[in-house]
Amino acid sequence: MNKFNINNNSAVNKILQLKDGRIGIILNGSYLTLYDKNNFNELLKITEFSIYYFTQLKDERIVCCCNDSTLKIIKINSNNSYNIVEILKGHDNYSYSIIELDNGNLISDGYDYNIIIWENNQIKKKVKIEYKKMIHIHIFIP
Repeated sequence: MNKFNINNNSAVNKILQLKDGRIGIILNGSYLTLYDKNNFNELLKITEFSIYYFTQLKDERIVCCCNDSTLKIIKINSNNSYNIVEILKGHDNYSYSIIELDNGNLISDGYDYNIIIWENNQIKKKVKIEYKKMIHIHIFIP
C-alpha cells in the first residue's frame, strides 16, 4: 500500500505523467504536486499560485493555466525545485485548458470565452466565442 491519498473532498483536475516519469496532479484547481513514479512520494508542491490545468511542452517545460488569468511557463529542475520562465497575459478570466501544436504554437481557452492562439509566447489571434455556443470547451487534438 502506498502513501498516496486524496481525501474525499478533493477534485482531481488533471493527472499527467511527465516525460521524466514523475506524475503531476492538480487537486481542487489550486496547486500542482509532483510525485515519484515508483512509490508516489511527494517530490514538489507548487503553491505559489493557483493552477487549474497544466500540460508539458515538447521542451519539457510546463505551462500552467492559472486562476489569476495568466499562463505561467515553468521549468522543473532536477532537484525538484522550479522557476517561472515566462508569464503570458491575454485572458480576462482564468484559462482552463492549453495545448501545444506541432509547430510550437499554443492554444488556450478560458472562462472569459476567449480562445487564444499564441506564437512565440505572444498573442497571434484572439477569438471570442458567443456564450450560447460555448459549453465548456476543452481543446483536444489527437
